[in-house]
Amino acid sequence: IAFDSISDITIQLENPSGGSYSTCAEVVPTGSDYTCPSGRFGICGPTDSWSAAGDAACTGTGAACCYMYNPDNRAITIAHPNATAANPANYDTNGNVLSARINFTAPGTLLWEQIKAGATTVDDETVIAHRRSSSPGNALYYLKRLSRLEYLGIPQMTYEPVYCNDNYQNLVPGIFHESIFGQKLKTVSDFLNHDRTFVDPNALAPFNTDTAPVPHNANGLNQPLASTSELIDHAPIFSDNKFKCCLELGTKTDNGSLCCSGLAVDEDGNTTATSGSLSLTCKLPDETNLNVYFNKFVSGEGLSESDDVTPLEITDFNIKTGEPLTNSTVIGKLNALGEAFCASGKVRRGGAFGNFQAKPFGPLREAVSSSTGDTQYTIVDDISDFGNINNRVTGYQIFNFGYKWNHHVYCDGLETN
Repeated sequence: IAFDSISDITIQLENPSGGSYSTCAEVVPTGSDYTCPSGRFGICGPTDSWSAAGDAACTGTGAACCYMYNPDNRAITIAHPNATAANPANYDTNGNVLSARINFTAPGTLLWEQIKAGATTVDDETVIAHRRSSSPGNALYYLKRLSRLEYLGIPQMTYEPVYCNDNYQNLVPGIFHESIFGQKLKTVSDFLNHDRTFVDPNALAPFNTDTAPVPHNANGLNQPLASTSELIDHAPIFSDNKFKCCLELGTKTDNGSLCCSGLAVDEDGNTTATSGSLSLTCKLPDETNLNVYFNKFVSGEGLSESDDVTPLEITDFNIKTGEPLTNSTVIGKLNALGEAFCASGKVRRGGAFGNFQAKPFGPLREAVSSSTGDTQYTIVDDISDFGNINNRVTGYQIFNFGYKWNHHVYCDGLETN
């Protein structure tokens, strides 16, 4: 059970003489010492000198039962007063089988937000800790947003916010600066009101249409907003105003440093040219992200009719960001370009998402997983994440090698699938 405070839940215990339920009162031991000095009769025991949990304390609440909550181990002990529990006549009709009820409003639900946040406006950040959770988007929703970080520095690129699922109003940390240009940038309201964010007609609104009643309806916050890289808390990868004159892929050379890719090899994979000859060919190194390399604003290659493969066309790119589209036709062309120009002659997809076993692991979790193969299709977040899609490995190791985004194509330098 998850709750902010023990006061958020109601505990009831069945009446041993009649079968009805009574609401229990909390008792707290003197000095908050939850160690019972002797037996387990009632909450602790009739001979205990522990006055706060003894019979007098429970009876003194005026309640028909009491409970004790230990915040250190999150254990709840529920009992009738000692006199009630010690009376054998109370159990004649129940066979010593009594039940307890624990009623609570689940955190993250709309009802929980309505109770906790009250009649505040939807953008009142004094109660932001009590905003509800949201259902996650599909894999491509996150892949498209996170993969944009590969283009940092390109001025045409824009970046859309990613919000937490446990609290829909909080920005996922570690992407945007939390404070920049003198303004806070941690929540959906911050992003909406920041001087350097803007409505992007090509962006998607972050949430589905909200059906919650006012004042908790979030449709007013649901705007297709974006920013440039100036709000991103990561260093640029590309220059916004410099370019390099270099040799295209497939060009013969005696020096790999002259290639735009920085690599040239001969037919045997050697990187040193035979003396006095152009025995090397410009190729792409292992782990090269082809979606990034062939972006119109990165290399501009892949469009040449002289290539030995079907070239990319202007219509194969996002006209605004220069990214290759993610439809099957364009992916097929990227695969062919990779097989022609990757030094390894092989391509693979990224492995951020896969069918990974749910965490955390424990005796019960491991038993369930081993017997049922229980997995969740989710993003990598643990060193033990390992899965496969269409016989291609995904997970922590693949991601760490540099093969990150499932919708991107990479030059494959691994022996495994």
